[in-house]
Amino acid sequence: MSANELVNKRPLIQTKLQGFVLLLTLALLYFPLFLRLDTRPLREWDEARNAVNAYEMSKTGQFLVKTYDYEPDLWETKPPFLEWLQIIGFKTIGYNELAVRLPSALASFVMLVFIILWLRKHTQDFQVGILAASIVVCSNGFIHEHGSRTGDHDALMIAFTIGFLLNVFQYLEFKQNKALMWASLCLSAAVLTKSVAALMVLPGVLLYVIVQKQLLACLKNKAFWQALGLFLLIILGYYGTREMMAPGYLTAVWDNEFLPRYLNQSDRFTYTVSEWDFYWKQLKTWQFADWLPLLLPSFILSLAYYKGFYKRLVQMLACVIVLFYLAIAKGSSNVWYDLPLIPLMALIIAMGLNVVYETIIKSQWKRMTQIIALLILTVSLFYVPYSEIIAKVMDTHETSAQVMYPEALKRLEKQFPNNKNICLFEPLGSNYPLAFYKHVWTDTKGYHFQNRHRNDPFLSGQSVLILNDQWADFEALKLPCTILISSEFYKWMLIK
Repeated sequence: MSANELVNKRPLIQTKLQGFVLLLTLALLYFPLFLRLDTRPLREWDEARNAVNAYEMSKTGQFLVKTYDYEPDLWETKPPFLEWLQIIGFKTIGYNELAVRLPSALASFVMLVFIILWLRKHTQDFQVGILAASIVVCSNGFIHEHGSRTGDHDALMIAFTIGFLLNVFQYLEFKQNKALMWASLCLSAAVLTKSVAALMVLPGVLLYVIVQKQLLACLKNKAFWQALGLFLLIILGYYGTREMMAPGYLTAVWDNEFLPRYLNQSDRFTYTVSEWDFYWKQLKTWQFADWLPLLLPSFILSLAYYKGFYKRLVQMLACVIVLFYLAIAKGSSNVWYDLPLIPLMALIIAMGLNVVYETIIKSQWKRMTQIIALLILTVSLFYVPYSEIIAKVMDTHETSAQVMYPEALKRLEKQFPNNKNICLFEPLGSNYPLAFYKHVWTDTKGYHFQNRHRNDPFLSGQSVLILNDQWADFEALKLPCTILISSEFYKWMLIK
């Protein structure tokens, strides 16, 4: 990019201070992403089921076929890239919550650092990436379940998707064929993480390429076809091998991830279908509430202010955002499907805010006045959202009994270390957190679990765990018992 494409040639952050500012930024990014990451028990549904998949794969050494109850999993049909990373965590730091969640948190951290350094490399601007990264970690929707702090597929897929988009843009700007190969690898990894969901950014990219009149040049470039061939080799290679190893997989993938799911016409599953503005309301009310009002002004301001690189980047991001939103708005819905929009919108807002920052630094004010104005602007933008996010990650209060099994087991182990035979009174058959912890406690701590139902005999001396929601059913049996531990979610008792 030529120097005259940047409106402001005077860097907001002086070169000698950039190392310090980067370190300070990394420290501030650390806390929303990693603080108390392993405190809360595994969540229903996807996080805990992913953990079970990864646990069983780590035990069997079968790394291509995800299993549940050691049978091929045809309910959770996404490829196993996330589980591969979780297995590495299991082997290095143990079978625990941190190993399950670390891939998501690390992927988010690396993504934000990549945005900062990528923009610094191509624009000589440091502050736009820092602003974008700060907005992302101050977004309620991203620092949330299914986001950066749980062992779900979304954060990892989003990180790879950002890598794909920025490498595509880099190729279009500088005609670097190596960027195409990196884009191919990033998109392959994104699909191996969350299947077809990763491909929903492609319509926006295609629209931008057409608008920029670069489609024909891309199609004539041998490197484009090499990158496409690499992508197809990886993806078709995985799906074909997976089908051969456990037939029926591709049928399940089609039903659970493609048109039947999108149109909510699946024979196997029923999904929620919402109004077209469902995600807009989510973003407006809580996921991106502090920042969404700045999106349109930032878009307009950026188009008017910047030339060249930044202006075209805003245009590509806008194409991807609009077509991605339209695609997810028409299909079955879940509250986290729109999370890929957050870093894209954060980039546009960061470029808009940077105009304000540059206007201040280019003003005729005295240097001290400029510094004070910049500090006031930064604090007014970020102090409250950042404080709320830190309070959120510090809050470990639980509201669902279904995730409290590990807390109950840990409490029992501490108070009654010799009691390793546990009866579970009518646990939910699909309780995935319980399935994971039963695996771990059976294999690593020598515990034995039994499911007991209303009509099953209870023996004297048996230790029984009962969720309070099921207490009335147990009381109806009129069994003599002694309550050993009682909490707001469960009871431990000993049958007399």
